[in-house]
Amino acid sequence: LPNFQHSTAQHSTQQHQQRTHTRTYFMVLKAFSLTHVVYDDEKAFDKLLALITLLPIFLCVSYLTLIAFRRQLHTVMMLVGQLACEVLNNVLKNTIKEPRPAGCENDSYGMPSSHSQFMAYFCVYALLWSVRRVSFEDNLWKLLLNVANVGLSGLVMYSRVALNYHTWQQVTVGAAVGSGFAVLWMLFMESFVEPIMPNIERMWICRYFYLRDSKEIENLMKFEYESAMILKNKRKKSA
Repeated sequence: LPNFQHSTAQHSTQQHQQRTHTRTYFMVLKAFSLTHVVYDDEKAFDKLLALITLLPIFLCVSYLTLIAFRRQLHTVMMLVGQLACEVLNNVLKNTIKEPRPAGCENDSYGMPSSHSQFMAYFCVYALLWSVRRVSFEDNLWKLLLNVANVGLSGLVMYSRVALNYHTWQQVTVGAAVGSGFAVLWMLFMESFVEPIMPNIERMWICRYFYLRDSKEIENLMKFEYESAMILKNKRKKSA
Protein backbone atom coordinates (compact mmCIF):
# COMPACT_ATOMS: atom_id res chain seq x y z
CA LEU A 1 0.00 0.00 0.00
CA PRO A 2 2.78 2.54 0.76
CA ASN A 3 4.37 1.77 -2.61
CA PHE A 4 1.02 2.30 -4.31
CA GLN A 5 0.55 5.67 -2.57
CA HIS A 6 4.07 6.71 -3.55
CA SER A 7 3.41 5.70 -7.17
CA THR A 8 0.12 7.63 -7.18
CA ALA A 9 1.74 10.76 -5.76
CA GLN A 10 4.56 10.53 -8.31
CA HIS A 11 2.07 10.14 -11.15
CA SER A 12 0.08 13.16 -9.89
CA THR A 13 3.27 15.24 -9.75
CA GLN A 14 4.15 14.26 -13.34
CA GLN A 15 0.65 15.21 -14.53
CA HIS A 16 0.92 18.61 -12.81
CA GLN A 17 4.32 19.20 -14.45
CA GLN A 18 2.87 18.21 -17.83
CA ARG A 19 -0.05 20.64 -17.43
CA THR A 20 2.35 23.42 -16.38
CA HIS A 21 4.57 22.69 -19.37
CA THR A 22 1.55 22.64 -21.69
CA ARG A 23 0.31 26.00 -20.40
CA THR A 24 3.76 27.49 -20.92
CA TYR A 25 4.14 26.02 -24.40
CA PHE A 26 0.75 27.29 -25.57
CA MET A 27 1.24 30.77 -24.12
CA VAL A 28 -0.76 33.34 -26.09
CA LEU A 29 1.59 35.88 -27.67
CA LYS A 30 0.36 39.21 -29.01
CA ALA A 31 2.25 41.39 -31.50
CA PHE A 32 2.95 45.04 -30.74
CA SER A 33 0.73 46.39 -33.52
CA LEU A 34 2.24 49.89 -33.53
CA THR A 35 5.36 48.68 -35.33
CA HIS A 36 4.32 45.16 -36.36
CA VAL A 37 3.80 44.94 -40.13
CA VAL A 38 3.07 41.82 -42.18
CA TYR A 39 3.69 41.86 -45.94
CA ASP A 40 4.11 39.53 -48.91
CA ASP A 41 7.83 38.74 -49.13
CA GLU A 42 7.49 37.81 -52.81
CA LYS A 43 6.36 41.33 -53.76
CA ALA A 44 9.18 43.85 -53.78
CA PHE A 45 6.81 46.83 -53.63
CA ASP A 46 5.18 45.42 -50.47
CA LYS A 47 8.53 45.66 -48.70
CA LEU A 48 8.66 49.35 -49.53
CA LEU A 49 5.05 49.80 -48.40
CA ALA A 50 5.88 48.07 -45.11
CA LEU A 51 8.50 50.76 -44.47
CA ILE A 52 6.27 53.60 -45.66
CA THR A 53 3.40 52.49 -43.41
CA LEU A 54 5.70 53.12 -40.40
CA LEU A 55 6.11 56.78 -41.34
CA PRO A 56 3.94 57.98 -38.39
CA ILE A 57 6.52 56.46 -36.02
CA PHE A 58 9.32 58.34 -37.79
CA LEU A 59 7.30 61.56 -37.60
CA CYS A 60 6.86 61.17 -33.84
CA VAL A 61 10.64 60.94 -33.52
CA SER A 62 10.94 64.00 -35.78
CA TYR A 63 8.52 65.94 -33.56
CA LEU A 64 10.62 65.25 -30.48
CA THR A 65 13.85 66.01 -32.33
CA LEU A 66 12.54 69.35 -33.59
CA ILE A 67 11.30 70.30 -30.14
CA ALA A 68 14.62 69.35 -28.54
CA PHE A 69 16.78 71.27 -31.02
CA ARG A 70 14.53 74.14 -32.19
CA ARG A 71 12.48 74.86 -29.04
CA GLN A 72 9.58 76.35 -30.98
CA LEU A 73 6.24 76.64 -29.15
CA HIS A 74 4.29 76.11 -32.36
CA THR A 75 5.97 72.73 -32.85
CA VAL A 76 4.97 71.79 -29.31
CA MET A 77 1.38 72.82 -29.97
CA MET A 78 1.31 70.97 -33.28
CA LEU A 79 2.38 67.82 -31.42
CA VAL A 80 -0.33 68.42 -28.79
CA GLY A 81 -2.87 68.61 -31.61
CA GLN A 82 -1.46 65.42 -33.12
CA LEU A 83 -1.88 63.58 -29.82
CA ALA A 84 -5.40 64.95 -29.37
CA CYS A 85 -6.23 63.68 -32.86
CA GLU A 86 -5.01 60.21 -31.87
CA VAL A 87 -7.19 60.26 -28.76
CA LEU A 88 -10.17 61.13 -30.96
CA ASN A 89 -9.30 58.22 -33.26
CA ASN A 90 -9.27 55.81 -30.33
CA VAL A 91 -12.66 57.09 -29.16
CA LEU A 92 -14.14 56.71 -32.65
CA LYS A 93 -12.77 53.19 -33.07
CA ASN A 94 -14.22 52.00 -29.78
CA THR A 95 -17.54 53.69 -30.57
CA ILE A 96 -18.00 52.46 -34.15
CA LYS A 97 -16.39 49.04 -33.52
CA GLU A 98 -16.00 48.14 -37.18
CA PRO A 99 -13.65 45.19 -37.78
CA ARG A 100 -10.70 45.24 -40.13
CA PRO A 101 -10.78 43.47 -43.52
CA ALA A 102 -11.09 39.68 -43.61
CA GLY A 103 -7.71 38.00 -43.29
CA CYS A 104 -6.09 40.87 -41.41
CA GLU A 105 -3.90 39.57 -38.57
CA ASN A 106 -4.64 42.65 -36.44
CA ASP A 107 -7.70 42.04 -34.26
CA SER A 108 -8.29 45.66 -33.20
CA TYR A 109 -11.03 47.86 -34.68
CA GLY A 110 -10.39 49.48 -38.04
CA MET A 111 -12.80 52.44 -38.44
CA PRO A 112 -11.33 54.98 -38.90
CA SER A 113 -7.73 54.21 -39.88
CA SER A 114 -5.40 55.73 -37.29
CA HIS A 115 -2.47 55.87 -39.73
CA SER A 116 -4.57 57.75 -42.28
CA GLN A 117 -5.92 60.12 -39.63
CA PHE A 118 -2.41 60.74 -38.31
CA MET A 119 -0.97 61.50 -41.74
CA ALA A 120 -3.96 63.62 -42.80
CA TYR A 121 -3.62 65.81 -39.72
CA PHE A 122 0.12 66.22 -40.24
CA CYS A 123 -0.21 66.85 -43.97
CA VAL A 124 -3.01 69.44 -43.77
CA TYR A 125 -1.59 71.29 -40.76
CA ALA A 126 1.87 71.43 -42.36
CA LEU A 127 0.36 72.67 -45.63
CA LEU A 128 -1.58 75.42 -43.87
CA TRP A 129 1.48 76.40 -41.86
CA SER A 130 3.78 76.50 -44.89
CA VAL A 131 1.35 78.59 -46.94
CA ARG A 132 0.63 81.08 -44.16
CA ARG A 133 3.87 81.24 -42.20
CA VAL A 134 6.89 79.73 -43.98
CA SER A 135 8.95 81.88 -46.30
CA PHE A 136 11.73 80.85 -48.67
CA GLU A 137 13.80 83.04 -50.95
CA ASP A 138 12.96 80.56 -53.70
CA ASN A 139 9.34 79.34 -53.51
CA LEU A 140 10.33 76.24 -55.47
CA TRP A 141 11.53 74.71 -52.19
CA LYS A 142 8.15 75.28 -50.58
CA LEU A 143 6.43 73.67 -53.55
CA LEU A 144 8.74 70.63 -53.45
CA LEU A 145 8.26 70.17 -49.71
CA ASN A 146 4.48 70.38 -50.00
CA VAL A 147 4.40 67.91 -52.91
CA ALA A 148 6.56 65.49 -50.90
CA ASN A 149 4.28 65.95 -47.90
CA VAL A 150 1.14 65.14 -49.87
CA GLY A 151 2.80 62.28 -51.77
CA LEU A 152 4.14 60.50 -48.68
CA SER A 153 0.84 60.93 -46.85
CA GLY A 154 -1.00 59.41 -49.79
CA LEU A 155 1.43 56.48 -49.91
CA VAL A 156 0.90 55.74 -46.22
CA MET A 157 -2.86 55.66 -46.76
CA TYR A 158 -2.49 53.43 -49.82
CA SER A 159 -0.20 51.08 -47.88
CA ARG A 160 -2.88 50.46 -45.26
CA VAL A 161 -5.20 49.08 -47.95
CA ALA A 162 -2.51 47.30 -49.99
CA LEU A 163 -1.22 45.47 -46.89
CA ASN A 164 -4.81 44.53 -45.94
CA TYR A 165 -4.91 46.46 -42.67
CA HIS A 166 -7.88 48.65 -43.67
CA THR A 167 -10.60 49.06 -46.25
CA TRP A 168 -10.78 52.11 -48.49
CA GLN A 169 -13.77 53.33 -46.48
CA GLN A 170 -11.78 53.20 -43.24
CA VAL A 171 -8.86 55.01 -44.84
CA THR A 172 -11.11 57.67 -46.37
CA VAL A 173 -12.91 58.37 -43.10
CA GLY A 174 -9.57 58.54 -41.27
CA ALA A 175 -8.25 61.04 -43.82
CA ALA A 176 -11.40 63.16 -43.54
CA VAL A 177 -11.34 63.22 -39.73
CA GLY A 178 -7.62 64.01 -39.62
CA SER A 179 -7.94 66.81 -42.18
CA GLY A 180 -10.91 68.35 -40.42
CA PHE A 181 -9.18 68.17 -37.05
CA ALA A 182 -6.10 69.89 -38.51
CA VAL A 183 -8.19 72.81 -39.78
CA LEU A 184 -9.97 73.12 -36.43
CA TRP A 185 -6.69 72.96 -34.53
CA MET A 186 -5.21 75.69 -36.73
CA LEU A 187 -8.26 77.88 -36.09
CA PHE A 188 -7.98 77.17 -32.37
CA MET A 189 -4.31 78.17 -32.44
CA GLU A 190 -4.97 81.42 -34.29
CA SER A 191 -8.02 82.39 -32.24
CA PHE A 192 -7.06 81.41 -28.71
CA VAL A 193 -3.41 80.38 -28.37
CA GLU A 194 -1.48 82.87 -30.51
CA PRO A 195 -2.99 85.98 -28.81
CA ILE A 196 -1.60 84.79 -25.47
CA MET A 197 1.66 83.38 -26.86
CA PRO A 198 3.76 86.26 -25.36
CA ASN A 199 2.37 85.37 -21.93
CA ILE A 200 3.15 81.68 -22.50
CA GLU A 201 6.72 82.58 -23.47
CA ARG A 202 7.16 84.33 -20.12
CA MET A 203 6.12 81.27 -18.12
CA TRP A 204 8.95 79.83 -16.02
CA ILE A 205 8.85 76.46 -17.78
CA CYS A 206 9.25 78.09 -21.20
CA ARG A 207 12.09 80.29 -19.98
CA TYR A 208 13.76 77.29 -18.37
CA PHE A 209 13.61 75.19 -21.56
CA TYR A 210 14.14 78.19 -23.91
CA LEU A 211 10.78 77.62 -25.59
CA ARG A 212 9.86 80.55 -27.84
CA ASP A 213 7.61 81.78 -30.63
CA SER A 214 9.44 82.95 -33.76
CA LYS A 215 6.47 83.57 -36.05
CA GLU A 216 7.33 87.28 -36.33
CA ILE A 217 10.56 86.38 -38.12
CA GLU A 218 9.74 85.97 -41.79
CA ASN A 219 12.65 83.72 -42.80
CA LEU A 220 13.85 82.06 -39.61
CA MET A 221 16.53 79.95 -41.24
CA LYS A 222 18.09 82.98 -42.94
CA PHE A 223 17.81 85.04 -39.75
CA GLU A 224 19.59 82.41 -37.67
CA TYR A 225 22.33 82.03 -40.27
CA GLU A 226 22.96 85.76 -40.55
CA SER A 227 22.88 86.21 -36.76
CA ALA A 228 25.39 83.40 -36.31
CA MET A 229 27.72 84.85 -38.96
CA ILE A 230 27.55 88.36 -37.42
CA LEU A 231 28.40 86.99 -33.98
CA LYS A 232 31.19 84.88 -35.43
CA ASN A 233 32.75 87.88 -37.23
CA LYS A 234 32.50 90.03 -34.08
CA ARG A 235 34.39 87.43 -32.08
CA LYS A 236 37.05 87.19 -34.75
CA LYS A 237 37.59 90.94 -34.69
CA SER A 238 37.73 91.11 -30.90
CA ALA A 239 40.17 88.20 -30.66
